[in-house]
Amino acid sequence: MSALSCFIERLSKLSIGITLLLFGLGLVVIGLTVIPVFGLVLAAPVLLASGYFIKAHLNRECQIAE
Repeated sequence: MSALSCFIERLSKLSIGITLLLFGLGLVVIGLTVIPVFGLVLAAPVLLASGYFIKAHLNRECQIAE
């Protein structure tokens, strides 16, 4: 696998994770101010999904040896 495809995979994984993290934090703010229970109930799965995407493993070819 080329270095460019690994870079694109890392970038897309990270951008999805950060987008979900920002969306989840926005839901937390809304949950604390406007709609307390509903906002926090929606924020929890979004924050968990963002953590999954940020920590998700890459293809074997793109893994960095530890």
